[in-house]
Amino acid sequence: MVTDCTKSGKNQVSGKPGQLLSKKILDVPTPEGFTSCYKPALNHSIYALKSINQNIDRPHMVLIHGAIVSRRYMIPTAIELGQSFNVIVPDLPGHGYSSKPVDALSVEEQAEAVRDWLRHNNIERTHLLANSYGCQIVMEIALRYPEVVESLTLVATVADPAAPTIFEQAARLFFDGLFERPSLPFLVMRDIYDLGWKRAYQTAKHMMAYPLKERAERILTRSLVVRGGKDPLVSEKWAEIIAQSLPDGQFVSIAEAPHGVVYCNAERLSKLVHQFILPADG
Repeated sequence: MVTDCTKSGKNQVSGKPGQLLSKKILDVPTPEGFTSCYKPALNHSIYALKSINQNIDRPHMVLIHGAIVSRRYMIPTAIELGQSFNVIVPDLPGHGYSSKPVDALSVEEQAEAVRDWLRHNNIERTHLLANSYGCQIVMEIALRYPEVVESLTLVATVADPAAPTIFEQAARLFFDGLFERPSLPFLVMRDIYDLGWKRAYQTAKHMMAYPLKERAERILTRSLVVRGGKDPLVSEKWAEIIAQSLPDGQFVSIAEAPHGVVYCNAERLSKLVHQFILPADG
């Protein structure tokens, strides 16, 4: 049985099979101004944070996290954008509190799960903002269901072909840790615990295999590509290539920002999103 939203400001996950309900260590509570919800998505159950002040006059904004991490990683950006958008932040299947398939879903399978989850949330059209591996998922949604996507904000578009192996990507990710907030490693530890090493490795393989540039060339949705100026995983050259490949793409760099822009530079990212989206909305 999938339940609806719980109260805000508390970590009130309960009674969900397969969830790590008794493991509170290193967890992040539901932030003020948000509720926590379960909704079905094909044969999965997706847990999400949803801003309380949902308003029909506000545009929807769905935030999709990257590989290994969960909605916890997106909370700083969700709080910033929640002032202007109807924000909802899911845990992808396999991640966080969402249901745990035996094997990690492919990019295409994640896209289909998110699309079905949008239906169950009665979201007919939305802006999508994604980080890292999540960029692949939202691009796949825009390619398959362009009528659903108002705009794309693509933050840290992996995987850069200059590092073509999982080992090289992992080495760059380790180096990136020098520029991230000190709290991030603890959050990642919890998210890996939820995901499991097997699914983490499978997700990395799916990420490395996805033809990002080829998909970008076919996406007509208005898009903003964002890169942190100190991101060792995504070079400025690669981010610009993706932006140029998108028929309606723009590129912007946030100086001094690491790979985790959504976690470490949420206020600056939010300002860019407002400049990109809200003028076009009215």
